[in-house]
Amino acid sequence: MRKRSFIGLLALVLCAAACTGDELSWDEVVGSQADEIVNGSLDTVHQAAVAYLHGSKCSATIIYLSGSTGYALTAGHCIGGALGTIRQGNNHANGQFDVEYPVVAAVAHPEYSGTPTAGHSKLYDFGILRFSGATGSTPVMPALSPGQDNLSQGTQLDLVGYGNTEVGSTTLRRHVVKPISYESDLRLAFNQQTSGMCSGDSGGPVIHNNGQERVAGVNSYISGPVVNQCVGNNFTGTAVRVSAVYDTFIMPVINSTAYGPQTCDQCEEAHIYAGDCTPYLEGCWNNAACSDYLDCVNGCTTQSCVTQCKIVHATGYQTYMQIYTCVCDTACSAECAGDPLCEPPPPCGFTSSNAACQTCWEQNCCAEGNACAADSYCVDCITSITPESGCGSDPEAVAFNGCIKANCADPCNLSTGGGGAGAGGEGGGGVGGSGADIPTGGQGGGVSTSGEGGGSSSGGTDSLVVDQGGCGCTTPGHRGLGSSLWLLALGLAAAAARRRSS
Repeated sequence: MRKRSFIGLLALVLCAAACTGDELSWDEVVGSQADEIVNGSLDTVHQAAVAYLHGSKCSATIIYLSGSTGYALTAGHCIGGALGTIRQGNNHANGQFDVEYPVVAAVAHPEYSGTPTAGHSKLYDFGILRFSGATGSTPVMPALSPGQDNLSQGTQLDLVGYGNTEVGSTTLRRHVVKPISYESDLRLAFNQQTSGMCSGDSGGPVIHNNGQERVAGVNSYISGPVVNQCVGNNFTGTAVRVSAVYDTFIMPVINSTAYGPQTCDQCEEAHIYAGDCTPYLEGCWNNAACSDYLDCVNGCTTQSCVTQCKIVHATGYQTYMQIYTCVCDTACSAECAGDPLCEPPPPCGFTSSNAACQTCWEQNCCAEGNACAADSYCVDCITSITPESGCGSDPEAVAFNGCIKANCADPCNLSTGGGGAGAGGEGGGGVGGSGADIPTGGQGGGVSTSGEGGGSSSGGTDSLVVDQGGCGCTTPGHRGLGSSLWLLALGLAAAAARRRSS
């Protein structure tokens, strides 16, 4: 089997009418198929879930009424060509539907593009249809707002749509209830080993019932190892998350107000997986050293382990960090301005809450501070609450530590006791935050933020170098485990495992 890019494995997207060709890539299929329900059951309940017919077929959900004007939420890749009509009913076939509404306007999310261009991403796969002819009996299912979104892995959601099933084409509305297998700022993903969305209902609702049914997601795409197939091992169905754009797109369209900006995290996710920074993701995917780094990280359960992966796989780590250079410098420079992910580095690498201390070491130890900030292991030693034992012999950390001790002991309120004997030994500490010092005790008196007690002492009131203040996107240490960077590493490493098994 030909090795695919990570994006190809991540999103063998099946979205709106029929795909052709032996190989699928994201570009070939987004907007060319709709998603539908395989191995589900007939749905005669969700009348607000409707068929959208405009030369091809999608699904949609009526989410809001204003007099005789209605608004239906669908997928961004369903927008284009003729405006078409919305058909309400369990069966959208001619002579079988209940009500038909003419669509008078169709708007795709301003950040959505089937073929990513600067500032656009396929993960903003949202569209809104404005239609006329609504009445007091027109069914409505509201969209899920951010304040109502308490979704998490394992939450049971109802996927609804019209179209092909496991036995072929249909005009009936169907549904299947599935737990969330993965969720992020922009996505809700579902394991499709035996059932799920497929060709024919892109734009259909993913429904959350928490006392009242609301639209939590919009059916968007499928990823899997086989062309024109929707279920099986290693297949995933993905819906885009409605709460992510509720305040910035959905309500502005309904209220005719200006669109709101996306968040840094949303922009980061969108442009890494399907936007300006995707080439760097693919570059990492196709780079053996980067793949090895991600495999290493995927096996970690502690920050110490992640740090070791950076050291052992330094070349791969630098390739990986090019993704975040793209995020900060190109794709999301406005959205992430001021975010810790992308803050510019301080002039001497770090910042301190002790102004007199910082002034002293910036005057005397700036070179050592910048050298440490440029080294991922030294950064972890300096900023970690529980630094590794190896930090005591790291040359950059020792140099920075020693310089501060020699030049700034008084303004930094540091102990200069002699020697110490390990953690807790007098004057045996190093540079760290909130008294968590590099464990250099027993090596002849490092620097302690508390002025008494060294090693890994957690006492002390002065934070010497706890706030890194942002070292730029190529310097680690901004976000710990559980961050989007960590999740991306896990996702890439999981994809690498699939690649090797295929």
